[in-house]
Amino acid sequence: MNSPDPDRLRYAQIAGAAARHAQGWRLTADEEARAIAELTEAAAGRADLLAERAGTALGFGEGRPDAARYQQIAELCIAAGADQALIERWINVGRERAAAVAAIPYTGHPPGGLMLPARAWQLVPATPSVRRPEQQLLAPSWPADPCVVLVGNASSTRAARDAG
Repeated sequence: MNSPDPDRLRYAQIAGAAARHAQGWRLTADEEARAIAELTEAAAGRADLLAERAGTALGFGEGRPDAARYQQIAELCIAAGADQALIERWINVGRERAAAVAAIPYTGHPPGGLMLPARAWQLVPATPSVRRPEQQLLAPSWPADPCVVLVGNASSTRAARDAG
């Protein structure tokens, strides 16, 4: 089995720290200092990975309603030491990723929305060896796809069933 690429793991740490701190509004001086310190630590001297995150954020965020947040991600990465000579290349990659995401059609919610009527579900005893006794297996009371199964707390589902 192959080990994960250490560069991708480090990049993920950078991306997570940047996303955690970038809120899309102005950070206080203390918040900004903490964010830069965490990014600097996550990067461990990898200015190229900071540049990758800054550039992909700028490219991906262009024209989006949350563009200010992506801009802030880039600014934090630059402040943490991103190699600014590499950012432009990564902006183009971010634009390509945004275009790929935009090309995926939105299929909408399933028929009836995300919530099914409570009275449409009945309680079926769960196998004790597999589930805790307080859990029940929920199955639809009408013919449906046999792969659709929900697990919930028995008392809350009984109340929902009785209310319907």
